[in-house]
Amino acid sequence: MDWKRVYDELISKSKSKNRKRGDGNYYERHHIIPSCLGGKGNLSSIKSHPNLVYLTAREHYIAHKLLHLIYPNNNKLLYALWMMMTMSDNTGRDYKISSKEYERVKEEYIKKNMYGKNNPIHRIENPMNNPESRKKISEANKGRKVSNETKEKIRKKALGRKLSDETKKKISDNLSGKKKPKEVVEKVAKANRGKKRTTEQIKAMSEIRKGVPAPHTSETNKRMNSMVFHCSHCGRDIGGRANFVRFHNDNCKKKASGSGIKRIFVN
Repeated sequence: MDWKRVYDELISKSKSKNRKRGDGNYYERHHIIPSCLGGKGNLSSIKSHPNLVYLTAREHYIAHKLLHLIYPNNNKLLYALWMMMTMSDNTGRDYKISSKEYERVKEEYIKKNMYGKNNPIHRIENPMNNPESRKKISEANKGRKVSNETKEKIRKKALGRKLSDETKKKISDNLSGKKKPKEVVEKVAKANRGKKRTTEQIKAMSEIRKGVPAPHTSETNKRMNSMVFHCSHCGRDIGGRANFVRFHNDNCKKKASGSGIKRIFVN
């Protein structure tokens, strides 16, 4: 079907009728060559501009349907047709949209505008992807104090929230190899000092740490086991801090009084 010929005949027929506003009929103004295709003409200058024409509401809908058929890949013309189909009823609307036609156009519109990268949310630039924007946000938040009430709201909102394995991996990869500032480490240590954990928390922490290498702990143990401690109670030199603490010092069988401890470093 030559949709362009059908469209030209519709426009030619409408122009030949010399329609005017106020003749008792309802008309809508239409760009013969759509604006998105380079068509000119301000709708207020319809009396003199050759690219403008008066159409009935039904003709206007048919014109946009034909334009979509002529230019099926033009998303703006598809949007215009969709708006013609979903506009609210008024006294001049004398055409009906079939359910099949509505379904066809709606599915096409959603497919081209709402799926995947076509979704409007993907066209919104994330400021956090821009280093300059991140710097501005950081500067704006410096020195900002969050009230206890706000902190409590944030805490409650995060309760019970489960992160996906993918999100956990991203967080882990992002933090991997990064050293926390000394001030942060001291602050966390101070907050946890004297804090008692429940049996469930201890068990959960134990399960998490199973099979996870701990080089810092291994280095500490290696260093402590390379030391020799002198027990003042039995007079013996004990290798390794663990043995010394467990069987000597205050736990020494020959403890009398005093606990003079002498530590000897062994190369």
